[in-house]
Amino acid sequence: MGAIRWSGCPTRGGLHLADGVTARVRAILAATPRGEHFGNARYARNLLEQAIATQALRITRPGATPAEVRTLRPEDLPEPPPAVPDDAPGPYL
Repeated sequence: MGAIRWSGCPTRGGLHLADGVTARVRAILAATPRGEHFGNARYARNLLEQAIATQALRITRPGATPAEVRTLRPEDLPEPPPAVPDDAPGPYL
């Protein structure tokens, strides 16, 4: 599954994944609509970049420990996209 492969990328960069990160990535991937131009690797990379940007904001607050600086948490990831009904109009009407 994509979440398992995704977990190797941040750990190769020296990051630790806190409990719940892989489950959150799986939930995001499962809820993401896959249209004609969906690119799984590109999407996974964008998820990682969003998580790192959110983590950067979190760890610049006073009191961040060295362990915290190396840890991605589930809350660093975006919320899964909302479910879209099959008969909903696309982004372009």
